[in-house]
Amino acid sequence: MSKNDKHEKPDAGSVGVGLDVGTMNFVAARKIGSKVTTQRVRNAFIDLPLENRRMLKISNTSFAEMDGRLLVIGDEALETANLFNKEARRPMSGGVISAGELDAQRIIGLMMKHTLGDPRTVGEKCCHSVPAAALDVTGSDVTYHGKILGKILSELGYSPEPVNESLAIIYSECAKTNFSGLGISYGSGMTNVCLAYNAMSALEFSLGRGGDWIDSGAARAIGTTSAKVCSIKESGVDISNPSSREAEAISVYVENLIEYTISSVIDHFSKARSEIMAPKPIPIIISGGTSMAGGFVEKFRSVFEAHRSKFPIQVSEIRHAQDPMTAVASGLLILAQMEDLSNFRSEGLRPLSGQGSMAKKSFMGVEFDVVMTTEEDVLHHCYGGPAASPVLPEPAAPAPPEPVAAVDPPADDPPAADDPPAADDPPAADDPPAADGSESEKKRRRR
Repeated sequence: MSKNDKHEKPDAGSVGVGLDVGTMNFVAARKIGSKVTTQRVRNAFIDLPLENRRMLKISNTSFAEMDGRLLVIGDEALETANLFNKEARRPMSGGVISAGELDAQRIIGLMMKHTLGDPRTVGEKCCHSVPAAALDVTGSDVTYHGKILGKILSELGYSPEPVNESLAIIYSECAKTNFSGLGISYGSGMTNVCLAYNAMSALEFSLGRGGDWIDSGAARAIGTTSAKVCSIKESGVDISNPSSREAEAISVYVENLIEYTISSVIDHFSKARSEIMAPKPIPIIISGGTSMAGGFVEKFRSVFEAHRSKFPIQVSEIRHAQDPMTAVASGLLILAQMEDLSNFRSEGLRPLSGQGSMAKKSFMGVEFDVVMTTEEDVLHHCYGGPAASPVLPEPAAPAPPEPVAAVDPPADDPPAADDPPAADDPPAADDPPAADGSESEKKRRRR
């Protein structure tokens, strides 16, 4: 965390916080007044001997003391590491808590404290990101990772709720498509993918390749260090027009990662179901710090077009998240501010008692229709089974349907109990008798 970063005092009327727990950065999102503010802490640290205390104070560098050592965290850890010609360390690797860092849990707790501050209320809801299970990494324990994060947040006074990070992108970016879309989060340690319909995850997985994989691969290719490649990448490289040997190596590995992601989506979805049928084309949302390299989304579109015919779902558009660094945290904040997270996830996915199958919903200023179905029906519909489909908002109201003339049912085949009576059917029991004769006389005349 930068020495100039400060937590603003939150307003008491808005509770809930979203926390994106990334291999490279922790990002928290809170609502302060009418604005959403974010706080970022670099997920890195360095430990120094106690005799460096005076130097750190003189330089106004934030630090903490733990077990007879001085700990510097965040961006200042990188600056201090360069000063002492040391490597900054990270308590996470490959998207999960690092098994090789004995102090990883305590360091993560310290970073969470710096990122979140104190809870506003006792047990304030904190929705935090977790990765999906990896398709291509053995020994990556996302279950343990999620449990430890929840334990740390509980000790800090929060009520934790784990949420897949790519699903959080759908919440922050896809309100106008009924929270339906394919979210892809290109992080430092992993790439996370989630296909969601009507705010519910249908399929999700992660890949053990991300920004760190690009750095290490490009570094090996040209004989330099991963730290140098990472620095060049973060300074603003344009992969569509590389201007140096390092930038060219980065461009090659970025394109390879995109190819790998799209191929994995096609293969995994094909293995999950023989056919996936989306009710309407949905957007692909690209997010994450790795996607911020110049030309990344354009390269993704180019690679996607080469695979479009094999893609299992129809795609309406491919776009970047409004803020790729904070999209996950913003989506988590939306969930955290819901009074009941489980109710929100199932709202619009259950029948309305006695009210038919349609309901109006308004969320984040967007009003839309939702078809009420069960969770099982939604999943069946995603893969071609019978279910009601979501009604996406249209730019203009549809024209009224043409009137249909009522047709009398056959005399020996009375109308169904749920059908309204036709215009010339006999009156209901509560209606006054017809003025021109009995019920039997009326039936005789119609014949």
